[in-house]
Amino acid sequence: MERITYDEFKQLCKDWNKQWRHDQELRHEEWEARRSYADRANTSFEENLRKRIAWERGKKLREWKQYRLSIEKRMLANMSREERAALYNYVRRKRSKK
Repeated sequence: MERITYDEFKQLCKDWNKQWRHDQELRHEEWEARRSYADRANTSFEENLRKRIAWERGKKLREWKQYRLSIEKRMLANMSREERAALYNYVRRKRSKK
């Protein structure tokens, strides 16, 4: 049970990361839409790139946390406390082996 749940969770994570990379162009358009004309005129390319990278990292972190919580809520809703504890222990063991 633990392995099946873990593999399902792992696959959902891979799919989310693949979708994140696929949506790069949309995030670029969103970033450009957020910038003002004055910001475009007064900001160097390097500074804009640093700001955009920081913005994307923050956005990815926020979206990932939200998505991960929704996955956990959906996957763990029908599990007992013992099953959840066993799953968390299994995940901890898998991570420590890496």
